[in-house]
Amino acid sequence: MTSMLYKIIKQRLKQVKSYIAVVINNPSCEIHSLQVSRQCRLGKHLKILNNVKIAQRVSIGDHAHINANTMILSGNIGRYCSIGYNCIIGAPNHPTNEFTTSDHILKSKQVEKLFPFDGYAQPPIIGHDVWISSNSIILQGVTIGNGAIIAAGAVVTKDVEAGWLYAGVPAKKIRQRHDDRNLTASLGEDWFLQDMQTLLDKISS
Repeated sequence: MTSMLYKIIKQRLKQVKSYIAVVINNPSCEIHSLQVSRQCRLGKHLKILNNVKIAQRVSIGDHAHINANTMILSGNIGRYCSIGYNCIIGAPNHPTNEFTTSDHILKSKQVEKLFPFDGYAQPPIIGHDVWISSNSIILQGVTIGNGAIIAAGAVVTKDVEAGWLYAGVPAKKIRQRHDDRNLTASLGEDWFLQDMQTLLDKISS
């Protein structure tokens, strides 16, 4: 029991140390989770809520909002994205053509070189202004276009077209978003590449 408690305390202290480094290196971000890797690439003005896990193989653009209990294990995420609660993005794959799918066997020192496999070979690519609703799963190897919406509980197994709502298991195209074309024209088609204050000034003018 004492040995187990020591390991838990040591792990928690390591998390706190890493958290402090992440916060210092990203002063414009609001970060509430201890599970954000020091090796991931974070943009400016992100909001990351409690118990969010962001792995080292992840990059996230400016002004993203990530809700509690979401896991982002691999992938490139654009600017102004909204990610709901309990989502899983870019989880590792397992080999399907070997004699086993067990990580315990394939990653053991004795056989790892005999069966090389990269579980993160195809991280998902998520565009700008994408809303991924709660309890969604985004698999590796997919691209989600700018302005797309992923409905709650959807499982994205194939590419998602920009500006469309997808829902279901597996996720399928439902309908196109109804955006304000006049406003989009005034902001510019690539408005998501602009900083927040510039956008707010244009919208309110």
